[in-house]
Amino acid sequence: VVQSITSTEVTSSSTSYANTGLSASITPLFATSKILVMINHGTMTKSSGVSTNRVMLKLVRDSTDIYVFGNGLLYTASAVQNRGTGAFTYLDSPATTSAVTYKTQFANGDAGAEVQVQTNGSPSSIILMEIAV
Repeated sequence: VVQSITSTEVTSSSTSYANTGLSASITPLFATSKILVMINHGTMTKSSGVSTNRVMLKLVRDSTDIYVFGNGLLYTASAVQNRGTGAFTYLDSPATTSAVTYKTQFANGDAGAEVQVQTNGSPSSIILMEIAV
């Protein structure tokens, strides 16, 4: 079991994905093992810039996208600020005994405004648990 925590605030106005700063690595003992990824994202914010602004959040293993947690998180259909947290889980089968790194990336659904993770230093955590199969 591996855990990592970050509280570094990251802001983006781009529709291209960027690292949230949350990541952890694990080396499975068996190629048949599964990795349970448990994520608790601290405060995420969408600014009040435009009505279509929203947080897009995904899980990445090494350089491979493996799951999209949301393409419309915090969407309000109005130009108001919205904040929230999120808890996400994913069961992965990396099929390797080499070290693998899991991280989250985020983007803005509309480049006309900003989105943010770990707002005001709100901590995010990731736990990786190997399940031998």
